Amino acid sequence: MNAEQKRKYIKYKEGPARYGICESTFIKRAKEAGAVIKLGKSALVDTEIFERYLDTFRLPPQYANSGSSDHAFRYELIRFS
Repeated sequence: MNAEQKRKYIKYKEGPARYGICESTFIKRAKEAGAVIKLGKSALVDTEIFERYLDTFRLPPQYANSGSSDHAFRYELIRFS
C-alpha cells in the first residue's frame, strides 16, 4: 500500500479510482455512510468510515463466488428470519 492509499481523507474525484466504482455511486455511498466532511465549498471523505460502511455490503462466503444474485440472498434472509 503506497502513501496515496494510506491517506485518511480523500476528495470526491479520488474515490472512484481508489474503490473501483463510479463517482456518483461513491458520493452517494459516502454521504450514506456519514463519511463526508464539508470545508467551505470543498468536501473530503473519511476513508476509515467509508470502508467500514462498505464492509456492510459484504456477502457471506457461500454467496460470494456462487454467481447467485443479491435478490436470492435477500429472499433467503427474509424466508429464514
